[in-house]
Amino acid sequence: MNQKLKHQLCRHALSLAACLGAFGSASAQSAQSTQGWRIDYPAQPGTSGRTICVGAGCRQTQATQNAKLLKACLYRDTSSAGLFSRGEWRAAVQPADESLCQEVLYADLDGKVLSLRAPLMQSTGQFLQGELYIHCTSSDGTGGGDPCSSEFFAPYPANPRYRVLRRAAVYEAVQQSNLLAALEQHQANQLKEQEQRALAEYRREFEAAKRSLASIKAFEDRYAGNDPDNLIPQLSGVKRELWLAEYRARFDSMQGVAAIEAFIADYQGDDPDGKIGVAKVRLEEAQRTAQAHAQAQEAEKAAQQKAKSLAEKERQIAYCHREIELAEKAIAREQQVGRVSGYVNKMTLREAGEMIVFCQEQIPKFYAEYQRLGGKKSLRELR
Repeated sequence: MNQKLKHQLCRHALSLAACLGAFGSASAQSAQSTQGWRIDYPAQPGTSGRTICVGAGCRQTQATQNAKLLKACLYRDTSSAGLFSRGEWRAAVQPADESLCQEVLYADLDGKVLSLRAPLMQSTGQFLQGELYIHCTSSDGTGGGDPCSSEFFAPYPANPRYRVLRRAAVYEAVQQSNLLAALEQHQANQLKEQEQRALAEYRREFEAAKRSLASIKAFEDRYAGNDPDNLIPQLSGVKRELWLAEYRARFDSMQGVAAIEAFIADYQGDDPDGKIGVAKVRLEEAQRTAQAHAQAQEAEKAAQQKAKSLAEKERQIAYCHREIELAEKAIAREQQVGRVSGYVNKMTLREAGEMIVFCQEQIPKFYAEYQRLGGKKSLRELR
């Protein structure tokens, strides 16, 4: 099919594929390279495919991915505009002024990739023969990288309502604006700011470390291999003062065997005030006090156990006395009933007799154990 026939098909809108095919093969590359950087043109964020980004879900995915990258804005410097020029391209990285974002690229500093992520929301957008074409109407342009108003998209000659991506325009804007140098400078500034913040934090922690031995230890552990101001040696005097203050405070407050033993163990080899000897005397006193306390506790425990055992023996003796009394009454009643009825329940007599004999045997044993435990009451008093 010759070019004239293709243009005729376009004018009659018989086949979009035929229309776009006339111009699609001229720039089918998906990326350009410059100074080690790559310029890519993904329509669908997160993929290298050529799917049009349509709908709220895709917009959210695109926004999420863009937030992870640096926003590189390109704008025309109107002060350099002339009769045949709109002005030279200038670059602004992460600008606070959104008016500078006439065109937007997103930069991955680690991967050295620039991505053109125009908001391609029209369902009529499509890739044909490797080129992106988008259908626009007069009300579609919104700026900020919208392909319907972007200088990076040019009207398709056969049908101006369709716009085609101009990779050469993107490349020219990147080169003319020195965007790559701006990105590298931004990265260098970020690294410098990080170093300055780290240095400021390091110095703040140095001041805070002077408050306690634990803080000094934490500072030394953290910056032992990275002490740019050589601050760790400066802590030695403060460290000794804090150590002495803690040494004296512990001596003044130590009480109990464990605390005194810990003091002696910690300061045996470095005892500037000669307190170890006094601490040892205190330790002996504390040990005697602790031993006496332990003995008193043991005696109290034994006394409580003795009282409990005596109470139990008293209860057993009293129980047996009551059971004998009840059994005797049961025998007397059964015999009384037998005299009237002429019949005696021998089982009742047997059970009552066994209880009397059992308790008469146990009471002496209980009382003997009671006396062995130190019981003072007489057997009569325990009835």
